[in-house]
Amino acid sequence: MATEIVVREGGLSKNRNDRGGITNFGVSLRYARGKGLVMDLNHDGVVDEKDILLVTPPRAIELFVEDFFTAPHFDKLPESVQEQMFDMAVNFGPGGAGIVLQRALNALGYGPLAEDGGVGPKTQTAATLADAADRRGLVNGVVAARIARFNAIAKSDPGQIEFLAGWIKRANSFKV
Repeated sequence: MATEIVVREGGLSKNRNDRGGITNFGVSLRYARGKGLVMDLNHDGVVDEKDILLVTPPRAIELFVEDFFTAPHFDKLPESVQEQMFDMAVNFGPGGAGIVLQRALNALGYGPLAEDGGVGPKTQTAATLADAADRRGLVNGVVAARIARFNAIAKSDPGQIEFLAGWIKRANSFKV
């Protein structure tokens, strides 16, 4: 899964409207600074654009698996939504991905769940029940909630509109 996400993210991107700043293989400057000196890849004492240029696909995969799959407990969700959750977490953080899942589960009648982004036992159980009852409905419900979030982001920040079509295409790639 992580390899596919790194491929989707692509290589170096430096777009002034990207909230994360310069990004390489999905690793943004904002994310790297949040990780601290572990991301000081050139060992100059500061995490900056130079470090982002040094990110390799294997390093991105290592970071993504830990921070965007295992730590937020997406590995405890039904397999049908694991890759989509992982992909969303790389896109807008594990908390944002968790909120999207919780909104989808609430909309599908598997709540009420707090839309707090934490994928704990209640969210995991609701996702498991939804998957057992209607796997396709769950997967496509998450896609719909994800697209709604993208639309809300673009509406609240017009600078993000240029990314909207690509985000929606990426979300729709998970439809079944």
